[in-house]
Amino acid sequence: MNPAIATQVRGIAAEIFDVPVARITTDSGPENVEGWDSLKHLNLMLALEEKFGIRFDPEDFEHMGNIAQIVALVERKR
Repeated sequence: MNPAIATQVRGIAAEIFDVPVARITTDSGPENVEGWDSLKHLNLMLALEEKFGIRFDPEDFEHMGNIAQIVALVERKR
């Protein structure tokens, strides 16, 4: 896992979910981050697409269960 990408993804997630970045870890996901609902998940994906200049496919969403999976997907799309 690229630490720079992970840090950026964590920062964006913290902003989207309105929590301190220290609360966002690679294990963070909808089940343990309050307010992580489908709308905020979509906002996270859109913010990541803009930040990294990538595009997610609809089937990518099922592989985005936590921050580690999201970082891995961003790395593959770059």
